[in-house]
Amino acid sequence: MIVVDKSVEIPEVAAIGKRKYPFDRMEVGDSFFLGDEDLPNSAASSLRSSASRYSSTVDTQARFTIRRVDGGYRAWRVQ
Repeated sequence: MIVVDKSVEIPEVAAIGKRKYPFDRMEVGDSFFLGDEDLPNSAASSLRSSASRYSSTVDTQARFTIRRVDGGYRAWRVQ
């Protein structure tokens, strides 16, 4: 049986923590490198997903491209 509680206060929304990637500090033409040793196996997917999420929720004008380069991945802000 599920117990129903009364008068339990709703906690405040937690502040957004530090971002994993520096998208918010980038200007058009800037890039950052993540070496293979810095990333898990699904690194490119995670990085691309994070860039897409940032573009759709935080800065809708920002666009990024991620490419495999020697030794890791590089993300560029292109718009």
